[in-house]
Amino acid sequence: MKSQRIRSFRMSLLEPGEELAGEIKPPNSARSTGRGKQLHVKTVCGLCSSRRLLLLLLAGMLLLPVPFVAQESSKPCPSQPDIDRAASLLKQDKLDDAAKILKGAVDNDPKCPGAHLQYGNLLYRRGRVGDALLEFQQAVRLNPKLEEASHRLGNTYARLNRYDDAVKAFKAALALNPNAADVEVDLGNVYAVRGIIAEGKAHYLAALKINPNMAVAHNNLGLLLKDEKKYEEAIKEFEKTASIDPAYADPHEGLGDVYALQKKYNEAVQEYELYLKLAPNADDANAVRRAISAAKSMAAKPPGKSE
Repeated sequence: MKSQRIRSFRMSLLEPGEELAGEIKPPNSARSTGRGKQLHVKTVCGLCSSRRLLLLLLAGMLLLPVPFVAQESSKPCPSQPDIDRAASLLKQDKLDDAAKILKGAVDNDPKCPGAHLQYGNLLYRRGRVGDALLEFQQAVRLNPKLEEASHRLGNTYARLNRYDDAVKAFKAALALNPNAADVEVDLGNVYAVRGIIAEGKAHYLAALKINPNMAVAHNNLGLLLKDEKKYEEAIKEFEKTASIDPAYADPHEGLGDVYALQKKYNEAVQEYELYLKLAPNADDANAVRRAISAAKSMAAKPPGKSE
């Protein structure tokens, strides 16, 4: 699963057919505005951004109190070849073709957790979050040891702002695989969005201990540091992010925010422009353009008259 990019907090889980390790966009949006009073530059407030990542997480509902016999993880499902083929089609964005296969797999092999997992991924990609949630829940019921199902279930709960349930699901996934860096990032995002900053940072750092080159973890950590006004530390995290993944736009937005807050307006403009070059169709592109105009205006003012 692609998780974690706190776009302003990207989540590790993006869309269930993609690799969850890259972005949680809390409500798409959530990039936030409000960077400095005089600048009116939009700011990626760490928590706001992190909300964005969360929105892209999968959504969730309470497990139905219906008893099911768990499928043995070591026992392959009869429909496994079809599930694998459908998963490949999902990666190619061939949703209609995958839907036909997965619907048949769920109907013909209802006790196969993998069928419900992939069908949930499909439904989520189609915007049917509630239905996807039921499939992820079913996958977990059938095989409580299926880490990916717990991970996606957590993302789904986060998407629905059911943060307590999301935390439980993420912790269940980590219990199954303590080295799941993407789950650590997504769990950190949930805490960040709730304003529990210390816990959020702890989980980003845990992810980086597992994978020191995890770009999204560095980026999200930078967002929290920025909100704490630890600007130099935030800059180091954003720069590290950009060095790991030069095509990743978000750290340049973060750098632009920090430089604007430090009144280094020319540097802010450079970073914002690079952000737009890498992500010209970003949902907050217009806000960034306004930030650029504001920063240029501030940079042109004589010293001592920038307030």
